[in-house]
Amino acid sequence: MRLDLRVKRYDLELLGERAREIGYGEIAHKALYFLPLLPKGYKRAVLNKEVKKALKRALALTDPRFREDFAMVEEFLGKILVKALLLPEVRPFFEEGVKAYKEIELQDEKGELHRVDRLVLTEQGPVVIDYKLGARRKEHIAQVKRYQKLLSKIYGQKVCAYLFYLEEPILLDIEQIKQQPLI
Repeated sequence: MRLDLRVKRYDLELLGERAREIGYGEIAHKALYFLPLLPKGYKRAVLNKEVKKALKRALALTDPRFREDFAMVEEFLGKILVKALLLPEVRPFFEEGVKAYKEIELQDEKGELHRVDRLVLTEQGPVVIDYKLGARRKEHIAQVKRYQKLLSKIYGQKVCAYLFYLEEPILLDIEQIKQQPLI
């Protein structure tokens, strides 16, 4: 009989509010992974239904320590995701008819893996979108620029890159971000 033991470590810093932010962020990422492409011009009712289904799937895969009360987490994140996905500038990246890849891994020259939240192939070229739950941070820009650089090498053309802050909600083009609002 063979027994595999997997140990997952959590730093002490992850306790409290930061742990909650990270846990909710992971659930939001999973829900956006499970969210299907939405009908063109989708309405709030359709979005509510699809987000709820995606959140249920995401919560089923969540570390039990971060689950809390499923209904509360589902309601909290459901409101955030629906509000964010109703932004007019976001819709084209989540509607039927686009070629979207979710949670794809890229390997850089050093062999390090990087996971892109969403890559959308548009007529104008590739677009990378990175989801964030919580405060804006300077390192978010560097992270998305790494993705942009790697994908530019792969596609041989300029790649548009966005940070999608779900709670605000706002979709920021990294080429237009000013450093001041970031932590």
